[in-house]
Amino acid sequence: MLRNFRLLLASLLAVAMIGTFALVNSALWMADAAPTTVTLNPEADSYVSTSAPTSNYGSATSLSVSESSYRVLLRFDVSLPVGSSITSVNLKLYSNTSLNGRLIVHPSSNDWVETTVTAENQPLWQTAELGRTGTLRSKQYASASLPTNAIATSGKVSFGINTTAGVKGNLASRESTQRPQLVIVYEPSTPTPTPTPTPTATPTPTPTPTPTQTVTPTPTATPTLTPTSTAPANAPKNIRLDPAYTTDLEHTARFLWDPVPNATLYRHYINGVAVAGEDDTGASETIRNLQPATAYTFAVGAFVGGAEYKSAPFSFTTAGAAPTPTPTPTPTPTPTQTATPTPTPTQTVTPSPTPTQTVTPTPTPTQTATPTPTPTVPANAPRNIRLDPAYTTDLEHTARFLWDAVPNATLYRHYINGVAVAGEDDTGASETIRNLQPATAYTFVVGAFVGGAEYKSAPFSFSTAGAAPTPTPTPTSTQTATPTPTPTSTAPANAPKNIRLDPDYALDLQHTARFLWDAVPNATLYRHYINGVAIAGEDDTSTSETVVNLQPGTAYTFTVGAFVGGAEYKSAPFSFTTAATSPTPTPTPTPSEGGWDIAAVGDMNTPGNTSMATHSGANATAILNGMNGGTIDHFLGLGDFQYDWGTCANLVNYWQKVWGGVLPKTYWAAGPGHDVDLTVGFNDIGKYMNGQCAGNTTKSATNTHLNRYVDALEWYSFDQGNWHVLHAPTAAWRYNATRAQAMTAEIDADLAAAKAQGKHLAVMYHDPYFTSTTSSHTRETKVKPWIDVFWKYKVRLLLSGSQHNYERSCPVDNTDQCVGDGMQQFQVSTGGREPLRSFLDSPSYIQRRFADTYGHLLMSLFPDGSYTWNFKPVGGVLQTDSGSRPAG
Repeated sequence: MLRNFRLLLASLLAVAMIGTFALVNSALWMADAAPTTVTLNPEADSYVSTSAPTSNYGSATSLSVSESSYRVLLRFDVSLPVGSSITSVNLKLYSNTSLNGRLIVHPSSNDWVETTVTAENQPLWQTAELGRTGTLRSKQYASASLPTNAIATSGKVSFGINTTAGVKGNLASRESTQRPQLVIVYEPSTPTPTPTPTPTATPTPTPTPTPTQTVTPTPTATPTLTPTSTAPANAPKNIRLDPAYTTDLEHTARFLWDPVPNATLYRHYINGVAVAGEDDTGASETIRNLQPATAYTFAVGAFVGGAEYKSAPFSFTTAGAAPTPTPTPTPTPTPTQTATPTPTPTQTVTPSPTPTQTVTPTPTPTQTATPTPTPTVPANAPRNIRLDPAYTTDLEHTARFLWDAVPNATLYRHYINGVAVAGEDDTGASETIRNLQPATAYTFVVGAFVGGAEYKSAPFSFSTAGAAPTPTPTPTSTQTATPTPTPTSTAPANAPKNIRLDPDYALDLQHTARFLWDAVPNATLYRHYINGVAIAGEDDTSTSETVVNLQPGTAYTFTVGAFVGGAEYKSAPFSFTTAATSPTPTPTPTPSEGGWDIAAVGDMNTPGNTSMATHSGANATAILNGMNGGTIDHFLGLGDFQYDWGTCANLVNYWQKVWGGVLPKTYWAAGPGHDVDLTVGFNDIGKYMNGQCAGNTTKSATNTHLNRYVDALEWYSFDQGNWHVLHAPTAAWRYNATRAQAMTAEIDADLAAAKAQGKHLAVMYHDPYFTSTTSSHTRETKVKPWIDVFWKYKVRLLLSGSQHNYERSCPVDNTDQCVGDGMQQFQVSTGGREPLRSFLDSPSYIQRRFADTYGHLLMSLFPDGSYTWNFKPVGGVLQTDSGSRPAG
């Protein structure tokens, strides 16, 4: 690499004599020979147990591991370019538990099958060690550095994992969201440089002015100039704003891109940071919680053959008016921390004269509040945001905020510069933000959740105390990443020292930076930060780090933390600026037709409930607000509307008082046992939905659309645009199996006719077939004849309730196999009925599930058969799930 760096310097000197064309060719040749990093997920994993020697755990979402009783097997499929030279190998495993022990990596033969391997037939255990991880920390990756000869550049490689003595752990498997990773850094074979031709002088093109965004009655999210891409063949192409999305262009952006053949997963990035929990398989993504009139950069990575290929960045600006500064109110004076208004938006602060964080009377380090826009916020939004005058511990890196409590708020969410602070949702009217940079301006916003909806405060701007960094000189070369002077450090002894840019790295200095530092004795792990934010999934044991997805000509700050004895010691920040580039315009997307926006959930109202302050009420309120705001067209009620029995009296006296507002736009499915139960003699749900119960004359969308009475034990169907939706009454299999069997032919004929008309097919029903087992229910096997019909006509979407939790399947066929043109099942039964139920098994076709969050599913069904989904939490742990499926 040093040779390559010297060649690059020679090329740069040659520019003065032979012109820019030679520089470009030299830079491209250097890029071909630079190191490349690929991250592979296992193609197979399992564990074996000596206490259950004939049991197989190939589909488990977690892997048990110990010194001898529980052993883990992993297999990866490696395929690097011919002639590559591997320079480093790291195996990363996600630990669900904290343990005073380490994982040990051994070689293994490939002679095992994920679905059949047991303790009895496992491959011969090899005692040789390839490497060890650091001490296991809960909810973190542990990394083991392996010899470069532990793998070949092509072919399958297996590893056996156990632990140090006396330790039993639990690791995430490839069926989970924190998959094991094999990180390989390699250098391609170096090509012979092509002779550089003498360039012909070319007139300098006149730059085209960048269009200025104009605020009009219909706001528009504006794409901005995007750098010219040399993304690899498997990288997503043609990233663009979705022209059909017009709901909230100030805070939300929806993206499309051309599908990548054989891609098994897409990962999404905003400003270089992966959007947590948003990995999925669809060629679209909706990003929320953005700030109005703000520039962002979106990128997407496609995983093909276990390696990730990232797109060129796509820059855009959200709609809305830029905030107008207003005078800042004078805060209550304190002897230690003063918010002082000044005439300019950016305010200079005076650093403490001592190297410690001691606050002395003269001078006092201050965190300065800057002008904040006049708040035009809803009634339930937090107000009077202010710096805590009693907080004086670390004003350079930490800020503590207070605000007036919001009545009936169930949760507060905190944002720094428009990004939600991960893991910091809570119920108190205060928040402490850490890992800030000295003498830096930030914007803080807090959102209050009331009745399931979030109400955001006006932004509060402030600047941390400390000395401002020396300005960075403008780069003179487009191929140079420029470090800036680093503030004098008082970092502790165990903190990493001598952070520096790698002088031998010349692959892509506009979007990528590679750092080195001196090793810290006894460090078991290093964590990496960009602008104060930890880089997800990048914890490891090496003394170098490559940061990708940066923006050209942009200043960043890099920090690294070393874990020694379980404590983290952070380095002084290292500032640098990426090399510059000349952007090219992005074509304006062509408008197309929009979709059908629905909310869906089942298992709604608890017995006797009329309170809107419950999870049931929060769901109902959020869905009704969406209908009133024009973001939700219809509600699909997936059964079990009112517990314990949906009699006319209970529906009118309870469900109607909480959910009645959504009734005119509700298409419904009936659940056996609660909506209808012929064994105890009630079947009132059909009467209620037709406006025939005393106290209710409003009809549901189902009854209005069909213009007739619908019984709970009968099927019906309807069209919405290019979609055909069928309700399959699973209750019929419980109370009238003969009639249910006869419906099979009728459903077959209905779907055949819709398919012949070119419709895309969806089915709503209550009792799911593709589901996990709970303490109360397993899959409804009686409906298998209907499932076979659904598969016959390639139904794309199945919606159900029943289980009191949330599940999403892969596109699946009628034999439980994940297939590209399969039926995707969403089981959404988190409407408010308590308690939620945990899972007792792990079907291989389930891709995402949780049993600790109440909420509802939002979906957009588009005319071409594509659709998106987004689970909106209203209570509990507030987990989410979102994604998309392309047309097919």
